[in-house]
Amino acid sequence: MTIDENGPICRCGNRGCLETFVGSTVLLGMLAGHGHMSLADIITQAEQGDPGCRRVLYDAGQYLGVATANLCNLVDPEIVVVGGQLAEAGEILLGPMRTALEQRTLPSAQGPPAVVPAALGAWAECRGALSVALDLARANGALGVTV
Repeated sequence: MTIDENGPICRCGNRGCLETFVGSTVLLGMLAGHGHMSLADIITQAEQGDPGCRRVLYDAGQYLGVATANLCNLVDPEIVVVGGQLAEAGEILLGPMRTALEQRTLPSAQGPPAVVPAALGAWAECRGALSVALDLARANGALGVTV
């Protein structure tokens, strides 16, 4: 999803894609002065009050809010579930995301959708993919189980 048509060039060849603003490589690069870090380190240090790490996650939340608002204006969901490792930052990320979402979604009687962290945490995507694969395998008889 394009966030800024004049933004940095993405690995896909387009400009200003969401990944060029919130991808883990980009976030880690913003904190080069902090030494070698992982995304988990950024989250931990942000929770401990490091201003640079907090700012990086705040900005990521805003960009995610802009992208989410674009989607919400198209499909009008009741809830947005945020998963993956970045969601482990909790309110440091989700607060700015909610603010951007509130500012950029079309007004409605229900208001903007609720933004919540995924119950399955950082592995939500993997578990979901495994569940779909298992369902497909069962449906195709690959597991010797008839559905």
